[in-house]
Amino acid sequence: MISVLLADDSEIMRQAIAGLLKRDPEIQLVGEAVSFRQIMQLIKELHPQVVVMDLHMGDEKNVTPSEVKSCLSNCQLVAISIWNDVETKNLARRFGAVELLDKTNLFAEILKGGPVTWEGNTRPGLHDQDIVPHLESGPFPVWIGVGGSPQSVIRAARYGFSLMLAIIGGETARFAPFSQLFQQALEKFGQPQRPVGVHAPGHVAATDEQALEEFLPAFEATMRRVSQQRGFRTPTRETLVRDVGPGGALHIGSPETVARKITATLKDLNATRFDLKYGMNGMSHNTLMTNIELFGTKVAPLVREMMGS
Repeated sequence: MISVLLADDSEIMRQAIAGLLKRDPEIQLVGEAVSFRQIMQLIKELHPQVVVMDLHMGDEKNVTPSEVKSCLSNCQLVAISIWNDVETKNLARRFGAVELLDKTNLFAEILKGGPVTWEGNTRPGLHDQDIVPHLESGPFPVWIGVGGSPQSVIRAARYGFSLMLAIIGGETARFAPFSQLFQQALEKFGQPQRPVGVHAPGHVAATDEQALEEFLPAFEATMRRVSQQRGFRTPTRETLVRDVGPGGALHIGSPETVARKITATLKDLNATRFDLKYGMNGMSHNTLMTNIELFGTKVAPLVREMMGS
C-alpha cells in the first residue's frame, strides 16, 4: 500500500484527483492540503510515501521550493500543473519532483465524454473508466488563457481548446503573432478552427474623465503591489496613461470610447470574444455596478454593431 498526500488549492481539481487515487486499491490517500505550509506540516504528521502537489498555490510567494524540498527527505514528490513549459519543468526540479504531470491531458480526455482511457506516468492508467457527473449536451467549450508563451499557444491548439489572450499592459498588437500561431498550430494538429478571445482590464463610466478618475488610482496601486510580488517592472502613471490610449491594453472611458477600443482590439488580434476584467480594490460597489450596467446595455451592443454581427 502506497500512502499519498494530495495538495491542490483548487477544490474541484482536488476532488477529481482524489477520486482517481481512491479507485486504486494500492493507494491510500492519507491527507489533503491546500497550501505549501500545510503540506510541510502534514508531511511531518502523516509521513506519506508520495506527495502529489500542485506547483502553484495561494502562498507560493511566501514559501520557497527549497523549504518544501527540505521536508521531502523520506518521500517522493509528484508535481502537477496545468502548464508543461520549460519554466514549469524547472520549477518542478527546484521542488525536487521526480515527475511532472500535466493536468490538461487528463482534463482533455474527460471532456470528450463517455468512458475514459488514459495513460500517465505515475498512477495506473484508466481503461474505459466512467466519469461522473456526465455532461448533458456534449463537451462544453474550454478556453486556455495565455499571457505571452508561444508554448502555451501551441498546447491549447494541440488539445483543441479555444485561446484566450490575457493582456494586462502594453500594446495589444504584440499579441497578434500568438493569434496567427494558434491558427497555424490548429491546422498542424488536425484540429477544427477555434475562436480567439481577449481578456483585458477596463472600466466604463459616463465620461472618459470620470472613468479615468475612478479606475486609474486603484489600478495603479494594485499593479505596484503585484509587480513587487511577481518581479516585473513597476508601471508608472505615464505608462498606465499610455495604455489607456489607442492600441493600449486598458479599455477605459465612456461607452462609446470603450466600444471603439474593444472593436479595434478584436480586429487587430483576429478575435471574436472580449472579456472585461473590471473592478479593483478601493473602487466602490456603486461604481462597479454602473460599470456592469453600461458594459451590458451600451458597450456590448455598440461592439456588435461595429463588428457587423
